[in-house]
Amino acid sequence: MVTRPRPRTGARLLVLALLTAGVALLHPAGPALACDCPEPPPPEEERQRADAVFAGEVTDLVEEGDGPPGPWIDARIEVSEVWEGEIAETVQVRTHAHGATCGYGFESGRTELIYAVEDADGQLTTDLCARTTPVDDAEADLAVLGAGSAPQPGSGIEDGAAPAVAALTAAITAAVVVLLLSTLAIWRRRRRLAAPADGDHGHGVDGPTS
Repeated sequence: MVTRPRPRTGARLLVLALLTAGVALLHPAGPALACDCPEPPPPEEERQRADAVFAGEVTDLVEEGDGPPGPWIDARIEVSEVWEGEIAETVQVRTHAHGATCGYGFESGRTELIYAVEDADGQLTTDLCARTTPVDDAEADLAVLGAGSAPQPGSGIEDGAAPAVAALTAAITAAVVVLLLSTLAIWRRRRRLAAPADGDHGHGVDGPTS
C-alpha cells in the first residue's frame, strides 16, 4: 500500500497570504475620487476670479465632517497682508482633507499665499486647483500682485459654540431662579401654617381650684 503525502495546507495558505499582501502593497487602497485640475490661470486673472487673496501663517488645523466627498480641514490663518477682499486679522479657510479630492495641504506654522472663494455659507475655501501656495514658492505671484494692505482688525471666525453656551447658561440661570422662588414660597407657606400652633403653645386648660 502506497502512502501518498498529505498536501501541506498550512504552507499553501501562508504563500497565498504573502501573495495577497504583496498585491496590496503594490496597489494600495485609496480614495475613489481623484483630483484632476487644469493649469491655474495667471496671478492677476486668478485674483479677479477669487473672492479673497491674502497671505498668512497657519496657526491651527482641525479636521471636520465625514460626508461625501470626505472630511475637510479648517485652517486658522493669522493674516499678514491682503490683496483682495475684506479680510480680518484672523480667518478660517476650508479645504478637503485629502489631495485625492483636491484638498490643499496646509501645514501648521507655514505662511501661505491663499486664493480663496466663498461657498454658499460664506465660508472661505481653497483647493489644489487654485494658485494657493507657500509664500516661499510664490515669488512670481508676489511680483505681479505688488504691495498688499493690512488686514482689518479683529477676527473673521464665527464662534458657533458661543451662542449655544450662552443659551445653556441662560437656561440654567432661569432654572435656578425658579427653584429658589419655589423653595421660598414653600417655606413661607409652611411658616404661616405653623404660626397658630406656635401661638397656642403653653396655654392649656386651667384645672379646678381648691
